[in-house]
Amino acid sequence: LLLEYLELLRELVLLDPDSEDVEPLEALRELHGYFFGNGNLGTVVSILDVLADLGGDERLSRSKRARVEDLAAAILSPESLGTVAGMLESEDVEDGALAAYLERAVAANYSIAVERLGDLKRLSHREEILAPLTAAAARDPEALHRLFRHPDPGVVKNAVFLSGRAASRQSLDALVEPLRSRDAEVRIEAINALKTYRSARAMDLLVQAVDDPDKLVRYYALRNLISFRYKPALRAVAGAIRARDFADKDLTEKKLFFEAWGRFAGAEAVPELRALLGRRTLLRKAEARDLKVCAATALGEIGGSEARALLQEHLGDGQPEVREACEQALARLPR
Repeated sequence: LLLEYLELLRELVLLDPDSEDVEPLEALRELHGYFFGNGNLGTVVSILDVLADLGGDERLSRSKRARVEDLAAAILSPESLGTVAGMLESEDVEDGALAAYLERAVAANYSIAVERLGDLKRLSHREEILAPLTAAAARDPEALHRLFRHPDPGVVKNAVFLSGRAASRQSLDALVEPLRSRDAEVRIEAINALKTYRSARAMDLLVQAVDDPDKLVRYYALRNLISFRYKPALRAVAGAIRARDFADKDLTEKKLFFEAWGRFAGAEAVPELRALLGRRTLLRKAEARDLKVCAATALGEIGGSEARALLQEHLGDGQPEVREACEQALARLPR
């Protein structure tokens, strides 16, 4: 019955397209307000369909067409998007209607949609929201890239997240900008986006983050480089290990760097790792111990008979942390 009533209102508008009678349009406005306020997005989408049909009818007068466009714009306004964002925690929101509404809202104003919907990674109805946003990002990546310069880091994170989902070729080089953001969370989101590309160019950008000032950013960059076995990262990893400030890193991060070194350098690193394991010093005992633990971690990544023999040789090390690291590394090697 409701759909029939909407069709009747459409016909009334077109009955005399040149008249200034706006009662049918006002009825549509009131219906929108009522159903929007009650969270019935399905009916709101039906009203948008009627307005789209009217807007495309050449018989409509210029003034009446302007009223139709104004009403459609109000339904898709930033304020309306904010209301929809508030609905998302409700289990009563119809997924199909939500996707249909957002598809129209995204087409009307992509940047506003990305701004108003909150943290896209934590919303309920996530896939229904992300599908139209991702499709629009793939069609018009430039609209997304403009948001990389938004003053709100939360909006930038949303845009970077969507660029990773869309994975368009144009977005890859554009990710350089968020990768240099002052906000560490934005830089981490850029790293997560880059890993979706699985290309040498993307990995080269990840290498730049190996010496990032933020520990968590470095962690995500290294983890992804290790996962992709990107050997060209060796130079940056080795440089970080040999840098003066490497001693200031905590043991967990040191081990991650050595894990990367072992993964990328392979057997070529064994002589240097042998020297580290055999080092004896009365000064900075904790630092020397940490380096031995890290060397064992790297040998566990390298594997092979030479690495196995070296680890077994140091199972009797005088420091329990080193012995444990050697045992753990040996346990990872294939039997």
